[in-house]
Amino acid sequence: MKIQIENIGCKVNMVESESIAELFQQRGHKIVKRGADVVVINTCCVTTEAEAKSRQAIRRALKNGSEVAIMGCYGQLSPDELKQMGVRVIIGTAQRQSIVDKVEAMVDEPKVELTAYDKIFGETEKVTIPELATEYEELPHTPSKTRAFIKIQDGCNGGCTYCVIPTVRGKSRSRSLESIKKECKQLSKYKEIVLTGINLGMYGKDTGSSLADAIKTVLSSTKARIRLSSINPNSMTDDIIELLRDKPRLCKHIHIPLQSGSDAVLEMMHRPYKTADFKQVVERLKSEIPKITIGTDVILGFSGETLPMFRETMKFLEEMPIDYMHVFGYSPRPGTIAAEMTQIASQKKKARVNYVISLATKKNLAYRQSLQGKKVEVLTEVKKGGYTEGYSGEYVKVYTEDDVPLNEIVKLKVVEPFKDGVLGKVDN
Repeated sequence: MKIQIENIGCKVNMVESESIAELFQQRGHKIVKRGADVVVINTCCVTTEAEAKSRQAIRRALKNGSEVAIMGCYGQLSPDELKQMGVRVIIGTAQRQSIVDKVEAMVDEPKVELTAYDKIFGETEKVTIPELATEYEELPHTPSKTRAFIKIQDGCNGGCTYCVIPTVRGKSRSRSLESIKKECKQLSKYKEIVLTGINLGMYGKDTGSSLADAIKTVLSSTKARIRLSSINPNSMTDDIIELLRDKPRLCKHIHIPLQSGSDAVLEMMHRPYKTADFKQVVERLKSEIPKITIGTDVILGFSGETLPMFRETMKFLEEMPIDYMHVFGYSPRPGTIAAEMTQIASQKKKARVNYVISLATKKNLAYRQSLQGKKVEVLTEVKKGGYTEGYSGEYVKVYTEDDVPLNEIVKLKVVEPFKDGVLGKVDN
């Protein structure tokens, strides 16, 4: 069969989509970008926008005459809704190894067309909610990008009042160090490896190891540079900070979610830290690793966020040496505690988001300007529009007009801010 894999959502979903493509190829099926017999959609439900994108992708595939198979978080959360849309194969966030068997069986089984009467008055079969995984699910994985993302953790033990992820992903589960080491050995051609997970800082809590152990394992198993994805401030332990400081191949870049600069809002969110914890970690990182890039996430207009609380967040963000921000308006998720709390008017929420986006834009421009004249090591990824593009170890997008090879780490000197990154030149 011709199989199209469509991914919606986070980097973890991207890795899982690559694994599913590999499973289909192992069975002799062909992965295509269009004209598929079956479209497999790896869905997301972290926000209402992500759910909407998942539904749009399903409707588009069905309209084009393809069969549709669903996996991922939205499949775990709302299987009944998906079946009513016409989806015949629904897998959640576990037992993904079975997807090829289920898709093959679906294609072999004739589709039953319901009459208009049946659609309105007929009995509807209740879809069983897919079981959640209790152990880490090993999947084959060959990265499709220049940078290799390695998933080492799944699930979350957190109890954030706004989040459905623990409901759809289950408890935190860690990949074994031996399995991580084995995959790294197979990735010798990659110049950068990114460690990712649903809640990366929880790695090892269920196995007696730690994220620092996983980082050391990867460093000893590959010659590539290593990048960490998002880690909460309460998970930024001394040994992780020391590794970031002392290991040259560990990229000087870290993403630390804040969500709010008001302790009152963090308490309503049930976040496991206070603003003082975030501040302490960020200031220590900037002090011990001056060249490090620090990014964060911020949610505005959370349930019960008053104007003084918002102003606290603005003041805190202005004071913090943050280099880039991902800014979101709060999106109520049905079934969560926060969805039942007092909601902020959409106009107020939008205004608050715009204020913080403006601040984030200024901070990021100032950071990129501070790089002028400095040398950076860039992994070149694509040639486009007369420029070669790639990311530095500090996670700054670098453009150059110079003739440099692709999929290599090249040293460039920053000339000036350019587009969403900086312009670089070969430093002779």
